[in-house]
Amino acid sequence: MNKKRVEKQKVRIDALCEKWNAPLFLGMWDLRFVYFDNLKSSYEPDDNFECFLKINSGWEYLDATVSVSVSSIEKSSDDELEELFLHEMVHLYTNEVWDVVEDCKGLPKDAYKHNERLTTMMAKIILNTQKLTEERTRKEINDNSIDTSST
Repeated sequence: MNKKRVEKQKVRIDALCEKWNAPLFLGMWDLRFVYFDNLKSSYEPDDNFECFLKINSGWEYLDATVSVSVSSIEKSSDDELEELFLHEMVHLYTNEVWDVVEDCKGLPKDAYKHNERLTTMMAKIILNTQKLTEERTRKEINDNSIDTSST
């Protein structure tokens, strides 16, 4: 794999880690990012399923490895990558419950989809809340910076 390609995507991932470190309490985790050309999903049987990021966490020790598919994320926009990144970071918190559920006998083969939907919704809520907060802050700054000296 081309070192330049990896470095370019590493910069994008590092920026997201910095941005989301405090809001998601990422600093309390021992996170490692490992870069691959391609990844396969462990749940999706379809060989055409494109896996961008995949997390493997030892939640009980606040330890996780994030596998990154360079060939997949280099095709994504910054906004798309941010949403994918948030989705995987939310798995840091949902995997704990999923591991308990997965140990139960008799689960339907697509039961993992419930965890994926919950994780997706939580990531979207976090991202939307952050965007609304930024918009509200910009509006307040603009409202407070209106020149009233001419009145």
